[in-house]
Amino acid sequence: MMLENIFLSIFNMSITATIVALFVIVIRLILNKKLSKTFSYILWVVVLIRLIIPFSYYSKFSIFNISSVPSQIIKINKDSGGIQYISNGIEVLENPTINSLLPAPNPTASIDPVQVVTFVGSRIWFIIAISMLLLLVIAYIRTSSKLKTAIINKDKTIIDITEKCSKRLNFKRKIKIYTSEIVQSPVVFGLVRPKIIMPKLMLDTYDKETLSYIITHEIVHIKRFDYIIKPIMIIVLSIHWFNPIIWISFILASMDMEFACDEKVIKTWEDDIRSEYATSLINTAAIQNGIFGGGILAFGQSNINKRVSGIMKYKKPTLFLSGLAITILLITMIFTLTNRPPDILYENDEYGFSLTIPKSISDDINIIENSDVIYFTSKDVEEMFPEEVLGVIGRIEIYYKKNSTKEDLKELEEIYNLKYLGENDKYYFGWAIATDVQVPPEAPNQLKDKYRNLEEKFRDVIKTFKINKVNGLNNSKKLSGKHPIEPPPIIIIDETNPHTIGNYAILKTSWNGTMYDRLSFYQAAWNSEPTLLTGLHRPKPGEKFKIDFGDYLPDEVSVKMAYLTDSFNESLLPIVDIPVSNVEGIYEFINPSASKDSTVPTSGRVFSITATWDENICEYVFATDGKFDNWNE
Repeated sequence: MMLENIFLSIFNMSITATIVALFVIVIRLILNKKLSKTFSYILWVVVLIRLIIPFSYYSKFSIFNISSVPSQIIKINKDSGGIQYISNGIEVLENPTINSLLPAPNPTASIDPVQVVTFVGSRIWFIIAISMLLLLVIAYIRTSSKLKTAIINKDKTIIDITEKCSKRLNFKRKIKIYTSEIVQSPVVFGLVRPKIIMPKLMLDTYDKETLSYIITHEIVHIKRFDYIIKPIMIIVLSIHWFNPIIWISFILASMDMEFACDEKVIKTWEDDIRSEYATSLINTAAIQNGIFGGGILAFGQSNINKRVSGIMKYKKPTLFLSGLAITILLITMIFTLTNRPPDILYENDEYGFSLTIPKSISDDINIIENSDVIYFTSKDVEEMFPEEVLGVIGRIEIYYKKNSTKEDLKELEEIYNLKYLGENDKYYFGWAIATDVQVPPEAPNQLKDKYRNLEEKFRDVIKTFKINKVNGLNNSKKLSGKHPIEPPPIIIIDETNPHTIGNYAILKTSWNGTMYDRLSFYQAAWNSEPTLLTGLHRPKPGEKFKIDFGDYLPDEVSVKMAYLTDSFNESLLPIVDIPVSNVEGIYEFINPSASKDSTVPTSGRVFSITATWDENICEYVFATDGKFDNWNE
């Protein structure tokens, strides 16, 4: 998984850098003729930082705040009752931009599409990136080998020119000029101790003024560390080879590097040297250095026409424009070098809604799904007072439209300030905060302050409430054929009750080649009585149940019912086989009539839904109240 994680991290940096690069390109186009080329060159450094550094600070001013993609998704695990985290890579990736580009993860699918994409993509990326880096190293070594023949120039005239150029630029490092018959134009060579290598013919034939322009140009590159930045740019390009925007950025950044250097040379002279400097550039560019590679800088090697045009049009920027450039640069850095604060999307597929919770408080809350009420509680309060029901920040209440109206919610608003949140085709949603004391008076002040802070933050959280498509019981045509890795959660609804039956147990019979030695569904109901018999529904005989398996339509479904009696080993009344029908992907069956044997007391009914996918078999067990059976009738 390490290679996949590295690839995802690189991919995420590439996507975020693309957004920054497009932002820079737009600014560059708008201000190209008004601001210094040095300004454009510095902007590309911001893109380079984004391509290299995988982390950043959080800011509400970040350009990435325009994205609504969550960092992470959480759902409640029906089997364990705990929170199930579904991440699109946020544990590896700090910025969630990638989440909108990859397929959604599916923890119950037999083959996760995200895993397939990352497995194949990571290996293709690695092979090409390594190949490009190897070619870069080979090119640099070959060029380095050829330039080793260069000899130091000890001509006093050239030494004096070099010292004067360094003094003009206030550059204190001593630069040595080398000569070579291999090169046709000046180059800067060396990563640790850079040196300028000049063609011997050029030193012998060019006048002092022209040589001053050329040497000053090369010293500017050294002073600005372009001889290091350029190879880094090429290395980064090799790593992000798959991104066309980064290729365009590399070309534009290389151009701006030279433009900025040309500008600096012109500004260094008090006199107007634009025409003379442009002529020296044209003359030097007439013969190209064909031997160079590996990111070595060469004078007059690229974009001659544009550079000459830029030189001739150059005007020294005014104080106002210089201040404007600095301001825009600072704003750009704030916008592009920071990330939006991460958040978590809580999704409830059963009822079809979601909430966005800031990451900064997500670790401090518990989410408790209790049938038709979703509680948000303070972990710290619960941990300090485990024997009491405290720490409730607020709750979302769900009302089935068949049994409730919007007017009912308005009445509840008058009773305990229930706020209407919205509705879909099946449910109304309301939000209520706790009306009684949720933090005992004896609790530490620090705990009280933290709880109040959560209450305050949830005022904004509840504003992110969003109605989604209901996954369960949507009566859309479903197709069989997708088989889950583990038994999927299901939705059980009694058609006359607005609330789903959320308490059920999953018993594996045979799964992935393993046979399970377990209790019968009746014994399991007895064993799980505290769980299954909490908040029981009381459907009448003849009422219909509906079962939704989501995207994992079983190959076969059967339903049985047993009466809960005083016996643990087996029911004292016969087990009833219940006919089941499939209506467009929703399984339906009728609650059987009451037992005719009134001599055996019953306390309820336990239902077993046996689902089969190929050779995988499991039972879903739930219970209902026995109010309508024999002695309770």
